Amino acid sequence: MSLTQPWRRRTFPAIVAMMALAAWGGCAAPAPAFKGYAGPDPPDDEVALFHFGWARVGAIDGRELDPGARDARLLPGKHTIRYGLYSPDRVDTIDMKAGHGYVGRYEHVSKGNNYLWIEDTTTGEVVAGVLPPQEREKAQRSERARVEREVAEHFGALLAAAECGEARAQYDVGVYYLAGLDPVGRRDLVAAYVWYGRAASRGQADAVAVKDRISGELPPEQRAAADRLMTSVKAKDCAAGRPAPEKGGTPGPQE
Repeated sequence: MSLTQPWRRRTFPAIVAMMALAAWGGCAAPAPAFKGYAGPDPPDDEVALFHFGWARVGAIDGRELDPGARDARLLPGKHTIRYGLYSPDRVDTIDMKAGHGYVGRYEHVSKGNNYLWIEDTTTGEVVAGVLPPQEREKAQRSERARVEREVAEHFGALLAAAECGEARAQYDVGVYYLAGLDPVGRRDLVAAYVWYGRAASRGQADAVAVKDRISGELPPEQRAAADRLMTSVKAKDCAAGRPAPEKGGTPGPQE
């Protein structure tokens, strides 16, 4: 056996690996960031910053990229990205936002199961590609939490407006209780009756018919309790910080 053969066996794979890295751009100096605009660079908070990461990006908005490019600076808006893991064979349109960062992420799950996706690093949202199962479940949980948070925030703002005596907001809060919408979570005819009553007393004409229909569904003792509630507590005057009477002199409950 030749003394050089072990050396060759060790060196040949290393040479192949170096050639592969050179083809990918890993051994060459990285190309300047791709710019999706002409002229001087806007501040970072006015552009979307896209670091390709594991994604091999071939073109953005129909413009071919230098094979060594690893980053892009793009104006906010929708951009068509041609990318992939080994070759850029996938096309997605991404609505990129100013001041947000984006990165290509990759995970190998098993033989033949490689997952590549593009993530908004500012929000954690997956904007393109395919997540592996465990990451997909995590993203779904995160999305559910985001939706629940937004629903709660919207209801909180609506409730605050209703507390300030806005008739339309009072009507809408009544809808939440009548239908049992989240975040209320269950149907409450007494609360719905009170809120529609408040809206009606503020001049919301379409609240009258709904209040009357709910009245027919309530047992007499619950309807009496709801009527007492509507007349026992005055609405807030958010502008002046003092109670404000309902239209017609009938105060509403403390919402």
